[in-house]
Amino acid sequence: MENPKRYEKVYRRRIKRLTEKMEEKGAGLYIVTAPGNIRYLCCHTFPKEPPLTHLIITAEGERIGIASSLEGFRAQEMTAVDEVRTFCTYRALKCRYKTGIEGVRDLIKERSPEKVLTDGRLLSRRCRVERDSTIQEMRAIKEKEEIEAIRKATKVVDSGYRFLREFLQEGLTELEVVRELNHHLRGERGVANLSFETIVASGPHAAYSHHDPSERVVRRGDAVICDFGVVVDGYCSDMTRTFIIGENSKLVRIYQVVLKAQKAALERVRAGDPLKDLDLTARGIIEREGFGVNYPHSLGHGVGLEVHEEPLGIRPTIKGEQKEGMVITIEPGVYVPGLGGVRIEDDVLITPQGGVLLTQAERDPHCEGC
Repeated sequence: MENPKRYEKVYRRRIKRLTEKMEEKGAGLYIVTAPGNIRYLCCHTFPKEPPLTHLIITAEGERIGIASSLEGFRAQEMTAVDEVRTFCTYRALKCRYKTGIEGVRDLIKERSPEKVLTDGRLLSRRCRVERDSTIQEMRAIKEKEEIEAIRKATKVVDSGYRFLREFLQEGLTELEVVRELNHHLRGERGVANLSFETIVASGPHAAYSHHDPSERVVRRGDAVICDFGVVVDGYCSDMTRTFIIGENSKLVRIYQVVLKAQKAALERVRAGDPLKDLDLTARGIIEREGFGVNYPHSLGHGVGLEVHEEPLGIRPTIKGEQKEGMVITIEPGVYVPGLGGVRIEDDVLITPQGGVLLTQAERDPHCEGC
């Protein structure tokens, strides 16, 4: 993992945008509590949890981190902050605070702001506290460096698809497929972690939109949904491919419907257009084909430092428009109890000219061992 301090200029640029919003809202402090937001501002290369529990930004752009005694030294060495304050209950360590929230309240007392912004929940008798979504909104629009990191992560899942096409066959258990796929993904250059627990769902299990892999054996006639992603340079990829083992005309028809819906939604990707149009387009096709009741989830979500981030839940009721620089998933699915299901998911960059597919793996339900 690269030391985040190498990215000082990137973090300073982001902090400047945040302090401008603080000035606009008359806030003296910004209390950052969400792990993904902390990573965004001072340590994005951490693949999971940051070593800080809180990050406090002052109106002047000073960055004060709060960490447990367990993470104190790592926070000093591996986060781009100006000061780290630690907390613990061990007398020998002589920490400044007993808890992280005590540290936050001490800073509020120390700086005496009239107003504080936060991305989480905070109660204070000393000042006005306002919940704010500025950082999430900033994260929704990817910068050049972020898009490049996501591209690297999508290249890895593309290789995962190629691995599956050769490896997947009748007779393997879901857990065997997960184990070998994860081994392949983790062995690829630059991979720090998986974006989430890999999903392999076969046969009737493929009728679950989410599934915990089991010892079930893959059989002829099964659909096998494989949903996986990796973290590279702190950023996630997220891709799903569905394979059909042998022949199953019902599943082939469902696959064709889902693929048609996804292609139509991809055609509707364009900066400036409503986000809801993406879901409405795919859902309309699935409904007209008679599978509306078998499509129980939204079309997709934003992806970046976290595998699910803004825009969250791209569904018919979502507000807002597609914005240049957003990276989203487009993943329609149809799930039929007792039979199985199909989901096809790709990561897409939104531009004024349309959508750019970041995941490049074929959308083909056949595999070499099928």
